[in-house]
Amino acid sequence: MEKIIIPRYVDDPPQILFFSLDEFVLIMMFAVLGELWGMLFPGILMGIGMSKLFKKLQEGAMPGLLYHMLFWIGIVTFKGYISTGLIREIYE
Repeated sequence: MEKIIIPRYVDDPPQILFFSLDEFVLIMMFAVLGELWGMLFPGILMGIGMSKLFKKLQEGAMPGLLYHMLFWIGIVTFKGYISTGLIREIYE
């Protein structure tokens, strides 16, 4: 029987640098808002602080919590699943 190598991190959320994608989106959002208000450095610091708070919130929850929250609000969709997050009950 041939040995098959299975990658260790198949189910991990994507990462940019050493941040998960959820945290990176928060940092960039605050950096853009800081740039719009003429305070880039405080915006980046605020984004890093918010990403650390979000990481503490995410520790006891499922991976990809931000995307699930955005899906529940109805901002993003998951292809191949329910078309909108605004449907709260499904009747078959």
